[in-house]
Amino acid sequence: MTMKYVYNFIFFKLFVLSLQAQPFTENFDLVWKKEGDKTGLADRHTDTTLIPVEYKEIGCDNNFCFAFDGTFYTLFPLQTFKKLSISNIRDVVQRVRFSNYYHILIGNELKWIDKNGNFIDSLPAEQFDLRVCGTVEHCNRRIEVKTDSLLLITSTGYPGDEYDKIDTINIRKYFKKTSLKFLNNNNAFNYNENTNLYKGISPHFFFQFKKGKKINIVLIEKDSVGIKTQIVVDNINMIKGFDALETFPGYFSPFIYRQRNLFGYFPINKNAVYKNISAFNGGYARFTYKDGKEGWLSTNGVANFDK
Repeated sequence: MTMKYVYNFIFFKLFVLSLQAQPFTENFDLVWKKEGDKTGLADRHTDTTLIPVEYKEIGCDNNFCFAFDGTFYTLFPLQTFKKLSISNIRDVVQRVRFSNYYHILIGNELKWIDKNGNFIDSLPAEQFDLRVCGTVEHCNRRIEVKTDSLLLITSTGYPGDEYDKIDTINIRKYFKKTSLKFLNNNNAFNYNENTNLYKGISPHFFFQFKKGKKINIVLIEKDSVGIKTQIVVDNINMIKGFDALETFPGYFSPFIYRQRNLFGYFPINKNAVYKNISAFNGGYARFTYKDGKEGWLSTNGVANFDK
């Protein structure tokens, strides 16, 4: 029987996140249908059934709606809702946010498909033209770590914007004596929101601090009121080089860490649970679990054990 371990991490599946949003297509105005614990989709105006009410979860991105029955996924293209003929899909990972290509797991085998459901052997380059901050091409942001505060500096590039907007967060409210640094020991981070949106950018930032001899990783999430903090992993040993400025914020690009003789992927795994694990290739990494079982770990955080 297929076993799936869904770990508590901050990056959830895009199609699960989309359960909170109203799907949009050019051809249909979608509305959720519920019968007990089953879910489906219909057209709001005609009440035509687009996805039958027989699935545990349904979520959508820019190309598909993903219907999960508790074991397998069925893919419905947004423009037609004629379900793909591909069966026994155990897991799905979009190449990057807004991409037209998907890495799917069928049985124990990985395959790539395009937005039309066609299998492909090689991935072409993709170019994204997005405007997060209105019509401007650049929306530059900078985060600076000071002794007692975090500075969030925004420069939109709009004509007439002579000054940067600066938000100040008092970190002493949350950390009385500890000094924070980004994961790569830097004290500042610059990024462009327009160029990073398609990678799945979110207002989460990771810092490290020491508590005794332990290294702790803290998530700092800014909201309209202040910040939320959460210790994600403590007492870790980062064993592979990585660029924290490229990893956070940005598309899911986790790194391997070690706790004693086991390994994990930060921030997917709250605790190290693997005897061995490979680098990610596309949406998946090959692993050997601590009990010896093998499988594929997706960047969505699902451990798909071999059947």
